Amino acid sequence: MSPKPAFSSTSVVAAALLFLTQFLQAGIFGNLSYIDTGASITITHCSQTATGILEIPATLDGKPVTAIGNYAFSMCNRLTRVTLPSGVTRIGDRSFYLCYGLTGMTIPAGVASIGSEAFFHCDGMTSLTLGNGLTVIGDSTFNSCTSLKSVTFPASLSRIGNQAFLTCSALKKATFLGNAPAMDADVFNEIPAGFKIYFQDGAKGFTTPTWLGYPSIRISAEISIQQPSGNELKSRTSIRNFGNARIFTTGATRKFIITNQGKAPLSGLAITQTKTGSADFSVIPPSLTALAPGESTNFKVTFKPAATGTRTTTLSVKNNDPNENPFVIKLTGVGLPR
Repeated sequence: MSPKPAFSSTSVVAAALLFLTQFLQAGIFGNLSYIDTGASITITHCSQTATGILEIPATLDGKPVTAIGNYAFSMCNRLTRVTLPSGVTRIGDRSFYLCYGLTGMTIPAGVASIGSEAFFHCDGMTSLTLGNGLTVIGDSTFNSCTSLKSVTFPASLSRIGNQAFLTCSALKKATFLGNAPAMDADVFNEIPAGFKIYFQDGAKGFTTPTWLGYPSIRISAEISIQQPSGNELKSRTSIRNFGNARIFTTGATRKFIITNQGKAPLSGLAITQTKTGSADFSVIPPSLTALAPGESTNFKVTFKPAATGTRTTTLSVKNNDPNENPFVIKLTGVGLPR
């Protein structure tokens, strides 16, 4: 019987280090250092002499940049903004630790998790945009971001870690776009007395007038449709008259302006039309299907009668307004002989 080969712990470690050395190739791009993990790139370090705005490229060595490593930008306090590529899926622990020169940060939609203390003591950060793919915010992630005034959490968020926004002394407002996430201890402690939680109508897990001890307010989208501009329509009672046009001849075209007057996103915008009159009125749908609070879009309707006499149809504008879904508009016009 042949003897079994023996492996010492030293030889195993040496083999592992050799493998990692061959597998993880290091590189430098400007002020950035990175490693090639085989299929993608992780940013591992940024020179602390870097200043102003820094844009991380989407690819390095022909491979996508997908991660910001632990401590990668730690104490790079001369940077005012860092632009992350859309392919980034992970932001590591203390990745922007003590970057107090940063004034704002946009987290791409592909980022699923932000590590512990990732933005700890980023005192200069006044704006923060969290992508709609984010699921986890780690412990103390935004602890001591003393200039941050408001934050909006995407519907994808499932957990906020311990003390994530502790001592954010300017924070007045936190808006949740989905159901209530799991909340660890002291997430919003040591913040201003006027701080409030806002959540969307229909979201699960929230309570009013307080939620987890914080003052809470239920918000919703509010659709408004004007035609012409400045003339607000009323759902189900407003009628828009397109006048007269000879059959098979293009008549009036009218623009309808949709505005979100609520405090939550207006979404699911789509227009349907009754079969009656559908041959007489053609609709160009809005270019946007979702509107942020205060945002507007428009759709157009053209009258081209297919028969003589009074022609009518009804438009239904689908949306997520809890009181006006759908928003119904009646249209009329008269077809004249050729």
